[in-house]
Amino acid sequence: MRLLTAKNITVQAIINNVALGQKGGAYNAKFVPIKYYGPVGSGKSSIARQAAAEAFEIMGVKEYAFHVVNIAEEAPDDIAGSNYYDEKNGRMVKLKPWWFPADDQPYGVVFLDEYDQGDKSQQNAGGNILEERRCGPHKLPAGWVVIAAGNRKQDRAGTTNNPAQVKDRSLNCEIEIHKEDTLAHANQNGWNDKIKGFLRFAGDEWLHKFDPDAQSFPTPRSWEKTNTVMTWDLEPEEMLQAIASKIGAPAAAAFNGFCKVFDLVPDIDELIAKPNEAMVPDTPDVLYAVCAALSSRANADNLAAILQYCKRFEQQEFTAMIMRDVRSRVGPLVLKKVPAFREWVMAGGGKELLV
Repeated sequence: MRLLTAKNITVQAIINNVALGQKGGAYNAKFVPIKYYGPVGSGKSSIARQAAAEAFEIMGVKEYAFHVVNIAEEAPDDIAGSNYYDEKNGRMVKLKPWWFPADDQPYGVVFLDEYDQGDKSQQNAGGNILEERRCGPHKLPAGWVVIAAGNRKQDRAGTTNNPAQVKDRSLNCEIEIHKEDTLAHANQNGWNDKIKGFLRFAGDEWLHKFDPDAQSFPTPRSWEKTNTVMTWDLEPEEMLQAIASKIGAPAAAAFNGFCKVFDLVPDIDELIAKPNEAMVPDTPDVLYAVCAALSSRANADNLAAILQYCKRFEQQEFTAMIMRDVRSRVGPLVLKKVPAFREWVMAGGGKELLV
């Protein structure tokens, strides 16, 4: 399942589950718990956060909490709450766990991370929260939902089989990694142009290369961290070593080579100012770099000039690639208002980008 599909499903599940919770009761047979499972670093927690933001915005909720509970790292009592003997009343009492919503938090998400890496006792403790939205007598507030995430057996990440009831009652979304999904996320979150260009150029090889025996390796998550690292004030060799520490030496070496190519990109301001005269790269690596820079700079005011420049590409799929990236960054409504973009679409450029 693509990340975008998983996000859209989760948005609807959150809206549905909150509505059911507000009708009363912690458990309802119509509740649909969501569970993600997929490769290490595939963006599961990011998708949960994005889905929560969209769902609560649709519901008109301005403030909500997002509590992460790492199932593999917490003791069962810390997950589901511990018991103590109340001497005054002569009975056992279940305490609320540390993550339980406060009284002034009516809306939120409990994200049960690394669920599949937990042992049976940890998974069982999390299972009641996922399935019944409660910790013993303590019911989650009506505006709260639960999402779980973990890895698959083939990911070699120390997973344990889930309890049968969790598999049966959850909507199990198996996440797949796609370059376009990562680039859409990169465009929406302002990633460095060099990373976006490199992933366009060599993402099929270097976007996700999980190695359980290595300290560092490239994944969508580690590329996002690399984007942060590239904002640091480091000398070139220090920067290379820092990036290698995040995505691994082989990926860092390939990325560093692309960065040197990126420095050959013509001045983007001049290219936009003189679209009929500016140099058009004749090698794929430099062309990918130009496309990444153009997609980051494009707006309603300069899009006509960029499309005019793109007419000079021998392969027009590069134009479509730029427009897809621009759409993911600014949205279709902005593009529809640009006459040059509408003309490009009507000429066969990509009607799907209008949706």
